[in-house]
Amino acid sequence: MKNILIVIVLVVAILRIYAQPDFEVNYLNDYRKSFTVQPIFFPTIESDSIDLVIPFKFTLNYLTFELASDNDQLFANFLVDFVLRDENGIIKKTFTFKDTLFVPIWQKDKLNIRNYLNYIQVRLPSQNYQLEVTLFDKEKTKQKSVKVDLKVAKIDNAQVFYPIFASRAFKETNKYALSLMNNALDYSKKDKVIILPILSKEGKENFTFKVKSNPIKTLQMNWQKDIEFISQPILLSSAPLKISKDSDNIFIDVEQKAFAATKSHLNFYLIEFPENMAYLQDYILTIQAEKSNDTVSINFKINWGNPPLSLRNVNYAIELMYYILDDEKFNFLVGLKRMQQWQEFFETWRKFDTDTTTMFNEAMEEYYKRVDFAYLNFQTVAEPDGAKTERGKIFILYGKPSDIQRIVDKDGVVTEHWIYYRLKKKFTFVTKYRKFELVEINDL
Repeated sequence: MKNILIVIVLVVAILRIYAQPDFEVNYLNDYRKSFTVQPIFFPTIESDSIDLVIPFKFTLNYLTFELASDNDQLFANFLVDFVLRDENGIIKKTFTFKDTLFVPIWQKDKLNIRNYLNYIQVRLPSQNYQLEVTLFDKEKTKQKSVKVDLKVAKIDNAQVFYPIFASRAFKETNKYALSLMNNALDYSKKDKVIILPILSKEGKENFTFKVKSNPIKTLQMNWQKDIEFISQPILLSSAPLKISKDSDNIFIDVEQKAFAATKSHLNFYLIEFPENMAYLQDYILTIQAEKSNDTVSINFKINWGNPPLSLRNVNYAIELMYYILDDEKFNFLVGLKRMQQWQEFFETWRKFDTDTTTMFNEAMEEYYKRVDFAYLNFQTVAEPDGAKTERGKIFILYGKPSDIQRIVDKDGVVTEHWIYYRLKKKFTFVTKYRKFELVEINDL
């Protein structure tokens, strides 16, 4: 039976595995909880202060929603608290952001996969800070807190501010969407860029940027590829950034403009991250001043904000590849040491990727979204992991059926026919021994 299924999968060639109809995903509520901030700070033109922009984003399942008086909407109140401390821990400034969200009641089942995002902007005296951002639900119930150090590094006669991690929003423009991933590049986005604010006392200075993989692994999912490249940064502008947003993104707009010379010069440099090196892993960015050879190094990541739950454990992720691999390859992956498994796992999935222009693998993402759905929705008394049931296996391989015909006979035996019109296949399941068994596969 396994060989038949593998042949079908390979003939369909994973037919863009994600081409099946959309379906409602019954995610575990807490698994997708996420609260992130991405502070951006740079000196003012006069360089006597810093402008601090604090974008923040959280999933709506942090909040407690109640029924509004009109009975057609749900609403939730929340507060975001911002505290800035100096290097001695003394509070220098505090401020809050409050809002009330209204959601149509018919969207209540999707709250755990929806986000809220916004930003605030403030001007501060020039110094290093520690920023703490805390999300509170109604009645000031603390939900999540994030701390970020806002430090300036010195190199030669220049000051290097923390990089801005983003992706190009539109081709041939200077508009960029922030990654909003706690200062990491977003693995799922194309055209990844790093924008670096540098304040120089001697006008435009020349810098060389080197990016290489970091031997220190902090990510649970880590491709572990050795890479290194040198980039001559592109001078974007010496004008302050403009901030804007829509419902899904916060943007920075870079104006191609230079200000008259002052005692210091602020420039924004652009590093375009090569897509063929954009692996899911840790990196080191090293900035070198060409005059003095002074260097500054900054650790960062390419991270995946909300991968499918089933992808977070490499052993389980490999186990569920049994449906699409031959026994030799499957046993090879299972037998590897854990440090090698992630790399070989990702490399194996590259063979199923329908878009090899990026390192992000849409087919892999869709496959494990289906695993998550199957795990929760096809559980039986005999098998608590729905992804390992016969119905779960077919759902993972082919997605949601075009039609399901369910019949219950007088003895309580349930028969389900899963019909895929596009694939011209019908799968028949019958309940036996407290579980559904695949008893027949027919061509339509």
